[in-house]
Amino acid sequence: KDWDKYGGWTGGPTLHATGFFRTEKVGGKWWLVDPDGRLFFSHGIDCVRMMDTTPIEERAAWFEDFPGDQTEFKEFLSQAYALKGHYAGRSPQCFGFAAANLNRKYGDNWRQVYADTAHLRLRSWGLNTIANWSDSSVYLLGRTPYTDTLGSRGAKMIEGSEGYWSKFPDVFDPSFSNSVRRAMEGKRNSTANDAWCIGYFSDNEMSWGDDTSLALGALKSAPQQAAKREFAGDLKAKYGDIAKLNAVWGTSHGSWEALLDSRALPDKAKARDDLSAFYVKTAETYFRVVRDAIKAVAPNHL
Repeated sequence: KDWDKYGGWTGGPTLHATGFFRTEKVGGKWWLVDPDGRLFFSHGIDCVRMMDTTPIEERAAWFEDFPGDQTEFKEFLSQAYALKGHYAGRSPQCFGFAAANLNRKYGDNWRQVYADTAHLRLRSWGLNTIANWSDSSVYLLGRTPYTDTLGSRGAKMIEGSEGYWSKFPDVFDPSFSNSVRRAMEGKRNSTANDAWCIGYFSDNEMSWGDDTSLALGALKSAPQQAAKREFAGDLKAKYGDIAKLNAVWGTSHGSWEALLDSRALPDKAKARDDLSAFYVKTAETYFRVVRDAIKAVAPNHL
């Protein structure tokens, strides 16, 4: 009862209202501030959606009274690509059990009812934020603050990098900034400048590794890799003579071009300062490009 419509604290101080979510240091502590100028403690959950599907290929018989064989539930059959697990690398047939159950319960109007119910349920649980990977038909109703997400899909990857979900994007290749800007441009007529949007997250569960991993990944890549050429350029600017680099790294590259052609890795201990410096440069480039892309389209959002 002490929340405003956004879930901000009506019993607290009234700050400057900008019409958008922002941050402010109050009493020595950083706070989120809602569009009406109230202190806001974001308490949310991601994946507020009911459209996720379950693979049923090769195992439809596992489900008692499987509804997918019935004509009225055919619309909930689909195919989805699997990255991990038994179906890895395949697009098995799937079934949307949750959507089918909503259809059973609410009838043809189930999509609208489900969206309304999601907001009521969140508020009844004391939640005031819809977080990442949620259904736009829910969060765009303007009843609960939310976060949106963008990614760098389509960017070239650092060939020599490693990751659980994928390799790391090459932030020095033009395809990275182009992909991020393109993704953000797609928000211009939806979440950008929506008062209910707190802000944006970028990518997800990226494989940053330790403080040398991205530099080592660049060195393991082909000569044409933008990150590798950027790293080699930094090293050349620092050392000038390849012999000076070799003395520090304990390597025997015959020239700067030979360094580009090589995929051999230096001793991490000897090369750590240079490896860490390029790692930092990669990270700073990633976040600068992402922030600039967001602010270009949604200057009022976090």
